[in-house]
Amino acid sequence: MIKYYSPCKGICELKADVCTGCRRTIGEITSWTGLNTLQKHRILKRIKSPIAQEIERDLHEYKQSKKNRS
Repeated sequence: MIKYYSPCKGICELKADVCTGCRRTIGEITSWTGLNTLQKHRILKRIKSPIAQEIERDLHEYKQSKKNRS
């Protein structure tokens, strides 16, 4: 399953190249769709987004399912 993780809150206002809604930099916002899950996870952890915990849970479940298949 592919999930779309985004911290966007639809409150987009830049101050000093940082969005006041999601707290990502303009560079992080523009490159977001090209980043892999681990790159997104680093950003989400930095901005203290609850989505980071969702990714951690999904990665844990994925690792467990691979173990169970072995």
